[in-house]
Amino acid sequence: MALAGDPTIEAALTELAAEIAGALGELLVGIYLEGSFSWGNAVATSDLDLRVVTAGPVDAARQAEVQALRAAAMSRLGRELGVQFEALADLVRVGAVRFQRSRLLYGRDSRDKVPLKLMAAYARDSAVSARRPRRCGAASAGP
Repeated sequence: MALAGDPTIEAALTELAAEIAGALGELLVGIYLEGSFSWGNAVATSDLDLRVVTAGPVDAARQAEVQALRAAAMSRLGRELGVQFEALADLVRVGAVRFQRSRLLYGRDSRDKVPLKLMAAYARDSAVSARRPRRCGAASAGP
């Protein structure tokens, strides 16, 4: 079964994106689905990965609200769901490796503004970011 087009998952993602948009208000630029679900090769054990692009840092109260929304969506879906916050300015400054292949779920599409990150820079930055939390619940506002 092709999970990427599953109507239950699609409906839950649409609902969650609208809820996150409500929580972040004018700070939200866009919400993107990344990974196997956006690429169309998800399997039964695949998790869901969301990148929430913002106009600036996300304060602790809004992060907590998004964490609660994420937990409720995980419960409904019965699968892992990661949420990563990124400030658009940071994405434009440092680039991204997989962002251009993501799928816009909500908001303004900014993929064309974000340069493709060179692999050497990606490896270096991944080593640094692996030492600090990036997922919702303990997420940072950007790199």
